Amino acid sequence: MKTISKLLIFMLTVCIILTSFVSNIFAAKPEIASSSAVLIDVDSMSVLYEKNANQKMAPASTTKVMTLLLVAENAQMDEKVKVDSSVFASLPYDATIAYFAHGETTTVEALFMASYLMSANDAALILANYVGTDVDGFVKMMNDRAKELGCKSTNFTNPTGLYSSEHYTTASDLALITKAFYENETVKKLTAKKEYTIPSGPMRPDPFPLKVTNGLMSPENPNYYPSVVLSKTGYTEGSKYTLVAVANKDNRTLLSVSLCAPERNDSYSDIRKLSDHGFADFYSLTVTKTEIENLFSSNKKHTIKVAKDVKLTIPTSVPRDSIRKSVEVANGQAYLSVKGTGYDYSVKISDVAAKKGGGGFFGALFGGIWWLIKTLFMLVLYLVIIVVVLYLILVIYINALKKKRRKVKSKRTYSGKM
Repeated sequence: MKTISKLLIFMLTVCIILTSFVSNIFAAKPEIASSSAVLIDVDSMSVLYEKNANQKMAPASTTKVMTLLLVAENAQMDEKVKVDSSVFASLPYDATIAYFAHGETTTVEALFMASYLMSANDAALILANYVGTDVDGFVKMMNDRAKELGCKSTNFTNPTGLYSSEHYTTASDLALITKAFYENETVKKLTAKKEYTIPSGPMRPDPFPLKVTNGLMSPENPNYYPSVVLSKTGYTEGSKYTLVAVANKDNRTLLSVSLCAPERNDSYSDIRKLSDHGFADFYSLTVTKTEIENLFSSNKKHTIKVAKDVKLTIPTSVPRDSIRKSVEVANGQAYLSVKGTGYDYSVKISDVAAKKGGGGFFGALFGGIWWLIKTLFMLVLYLVIIVVVLYLILVIYINALKKKRRKVKSKRTYSGKM
């Protein structure tokens, strides 16, 4: 009976240890309320979390990420724009606007900031009309740019995000658009501002202050997330709550997308959960060009040209000291292989080419001469060593012989005296 009890205790202990081990290896994914979401590491473009990421969804005002990307790529911020109110005359009565008046002269920057900070629909339409010659032309630019960025299931019908059954994207596609938006230098400068004032003018008697209302970026808001450097909210009755965000922490950049959250706080909470998951449960590993070339240096048959460093995002369950790296060749391609405890990743880094003999005839001639010189040098060196060794052996032998003769002579002399 005691033996059985001990066995049961042992098995229970093993189960507890294994359960703990498994839970550490497979970190629990966050539970989120959004119908669709994705989390990516911007540097490695690794997908760290996804939920219905390729399902078509209405983006609402996160559409303005594409609108403002095109503005940053196609206009200067100090350009003057004369407002034509006809472009936003059809906006719903409850649409968010910054009260730009017909005939008012403003700047691209003021319109950009109104679109970004307060999601002003009049500003977005004025910009679309200005950059695209007309709004329809701008919408075509939006769809063309989406295809260039690799979006597979995106179609825009307007620059504001107002609901339409033909206006859709996916969490994965919106992540690609947001990445391009974040990486634009003009965008980085402007989105770093949390406040902006549209100056007064002939048709705007008072300055119009703008302040970020996004809970992730407002220190006084309970949803504030200090690592977020860029974010855009959205809402329509058809789309529910949408949100994109980019967060920087510990030299890492994570991008998260939340679509169709039931409530605004749900979208904030989901982005926070996704970001926490990405920062806590993964780490970055950079394999430099030089390191890759060194790993490949032992290959005597092929050469490679490495274009850039390789950046990886690895689960924290994989110990850093278990990581092993190698470069392998298969079907004319070079692959960086990174393996660790419970981790196996391979990525193409270069085409390979056969090593060539350098210099043609003269290269071969000088190579042959150099080989001959090295060979002769080694032969001479070996001969010198042999001669020295033989000389030393001879010296030792002669000295030993002389010593022996002296002993014999000494004995004879001693005997004669007796």
